[in-house]
Amino acid sequence: MSFTDSVVYILKDNPVSQSTIQIASSVLNKASGWLPVPKPQEIPAPVMTPAPLPQLFKLASYSGLFIRLAGISGAAAVGLGAYGAHSIMNEEGNEHKKRVFETANKYHFYHTIALLAVPLCHYPLVTGSLFSAGILMFCGPCYYMSITGKDQLRKLTPFGGVCLIVGWLSMMI
Repeated sequence: MSFTDSVVYILKDNPVSQSTIQIASSVLNKASGWLPVPKPQEIPAPVMTPAPLPQLFKLASYSGLFIRLAGISGAAAVGLGAYGAHSIMNEEGNEHKKRVFETANKYHFYHTIALLAVPLCHYPLVTGSLFSAGILMFCGPCYYMSITGKDQLRKLTPFGGVCLIVGWLSMMI
């Protein structure tokens, strides 16, 4: 099996990736009802001089969706971070809840910033969907556990972690 075949299997052909892509597509289809999706623009002829970053964002067909999603995710990460700093971090004892919350918030911020780079990827819908699903399925259960003390959503975190890893790998293609 060649390297390319291995990457294709990891990103697309294995059962976890297929179900993750289906879930992410379903979430994006539902979200498209309340998030405006930009119309694809005609890509101008290549220019010899490098284009400034704002022009590169305009060239990508899903840039508006993922930039808006990054804005929502960033605002949520800041709000949750403030909540955690003022409530969870002030609780006496239970260091585990504090560590879980800090991990969730750190990964939430990292992948929100990564969402800003999604329009520059070759397959922005795949990469953005994987990052979005990963944030929801990894950070969400971690936040839930650290706030409520219940770990019933804990089973989702490995799937969320896989989505985040595969999202980064999808940037290579």
